Amino acid sequence: MTESTTRSGPYGSSVGGTRGVFPGPDSVADLDQALAAIPAQLARGFTTICVKPSQFIDETAAIDAFCRSLAAKAAAFGQP
Repeated sequence: MTESTTRSGPYGSSVGGTRGVFPGPDSVADLDQALAAIPAQLARGFTTICVKPSQFIDETAAIDAFCRSLAAKAAAFGQP
């Protein structure tokens, strides 16, 4: 498969994502560190970015704040 084939979904979108780096077995990954890779993915033509919240939070009660924070950080990338 070519890179464009592996990145293209059924509707032609290119899906990228974050990779969490875990400092320890009971730790969550740093969101800002993971998001640092997103500008390069956008520059390569990725149109959708997947983020798995459980990599960055360990309490379900934190999901609302996490989503608000992620949305604010994503807005800074300037993509529609």
